[in-house]
Amino acid sequence: MSVDRRREGFPRFAPVTEEERQESFRAFRPPMNWMDPPEHTVARRSVRAEFSPGRAEALRPRVQEIVDRRLELMAASPRPVDLVRELAVPVPSLVICELLGVPYSVHGHFEERTARMFSHATPAAERTRAAHEIRALLAELVADKERDPPDDLLGRLIAAGRQEGTADREAVVSMAFVLLVAGHSTTADMIALGALTLLEHPDRLAWMLADPARTPSPSTNCCGSCRSSTPPRRARRWRTSRWAASRCARGGRGRPRPRGQP
Repeated sequence: MSVDRRREGFPRFAPVTEEERQESFRAFRPPMNWMDPPEHTVARRSVRAEFSPGRAEALRPRVQEIVDRRLELMAASPRPVDLVRELAVPVPSLVICELLGVPYSVHGHFEERTARMFSHATPAAERTRAAHEIRALLAELVADKERDPPDDLLGRLIAAGRQEGTADREAVVSMAFVLLVAGHSTTADMIALGALTLLEHPDRLAWMLADPARTPSPSTNCCGSCRSSTPPRRARRWRTSRWAASRCARGGRGRPRPRGQP
């Protein structure tokens, strides 16, 4: 199976010609989630240490501070409070911006363009333009960090590339793009859907509140329920698709390689 949309014949999800589709890939490097091995393997290895259990645990105090502050602001706000706007979106946005070293002052720029990118109501040309605008801002940010790489994820990627002799600005920009867009949008969806799931199952909510130490396990189950019963809003509109690049078997029967869709 392949996720590489640069392959000729890969199903198209917008009314564009094959030439227009290929031109969009020549304009910038596809993100990691559109890569096949070994290209994907190399890209994933470059950030594997950044998302290790130890690194995640080190982030816990700062993430807790961010969550606590957002909850304080919600508690002091007039009722009703919009959970998505006041908690679900700001928390992952703040975390991923700090992780990457992206100024939070520009998060609105990314939020608005990400929404356009993932909406099927947005014309194909406008979705492409939104992606280009996000990448253009990230390219400026990466170029600025190259002068004196800081101790953040992007700075460490730049430093590692120089040390290994594989410095590649486009690769860093592409990684920043997929982590920024996917890193905050998916988590925002799951926070909101997790809250909804618990409200729809008050017995589970009461069980968790009775002993906060139980939280990790039911939280995992809650996320599983969200994924299986209510896919994230953006995922419903724009999934990471896979294409049978060669003949494959399903249910014990061979299936031909599907043709691209017009």
